[in-house]
Amino acid sequence: MKPPSAPVLRAPCLACFWKMRRKAQSSLKSDLENRAEILVYRLLIEVQTITRLQDRRQQWTVVESHHLDCTLTIA
Repeated sequence: MKPPSAPVLRAPCLACFWKMRRKAQSSLKSDLENRAEILVYRLLIEVQTITRLQDRRQQWTVVESHHLDCTLTIA
């Protein structure tokens, strides 16, 4: 049997997050949507911090690419 895969969390990398944030501010996006994007990014930072503190038997890899729709993947 195949072992279960590690959880994956996707969010924009820091550079793209701020690009999207500036674009969102100039668009017709609601304030609620803008706040939701910030909360998702803050959650990503917290998850990264927590996983560094977790048992080292579980390996996490971070893949980062820099373009407007990039994702930061923790797998």
